[in-house]
Amino acid sequence: MTGNAEFDKAVDNMPGYMDELAKCEAIAMATRPERRSLRKRLPGNEGVYVLYEDGKPMYVGRSDRLADRLLEHGRDSSGSESASFAFNIARKQFRETRMGEALDTDSVSREDLLGISAFRVLFTAAKRHVKGMQVRAVEVPDPIEQAILEVYAHLELDTNPEFNSFENH
Repeated sequence: MTGNAEFDKAVDNMPGYMDELAKCEAIAMATRPERRSLRKRLPGNEGVYVLYEDGKPMYVGRSDRLADRLLEHGRDSSGSESASFAFNIARKQFRETRMGEALDTDSVSREDLLGISAFRVLFTAAKRHVKGMQVRAVEVPDPIEQAILEVYAHLELDTNPEFNSFENH
């Protein structure tokens, strides 16, 4: 116990939320019409979501507008901040190419990376890839519990820290 009853209660709720996530139906991100289908199938408008590829958890996020946020991850027009998972996938792929080896992609700004046509191609492909994933979500109205659950789920599900980064920039 930390001495802060509100925090302790929030932490005590984490296993229950994880159980809810595990039990809920995985929803295809690319269903049509996307927004209406996602809205109807999500547990609520605010909460925590996990993106899965072939049943493997890949990314954890949170939002007060779940359907819109999820669509941003895979929308062709989304930028590096709204499609952050896809951006990180593209950065990893770019780093692994010959061209990317010449750059320290972690120290190059997002804007500079987006100025490289080969990176933009990877970023567009990554957004389409994310759009083909599945999602599970749990309603979490409390913003503090959302923040705690995002980190807790990342650790429990062992998502890739290159994609789920909690570093300050």
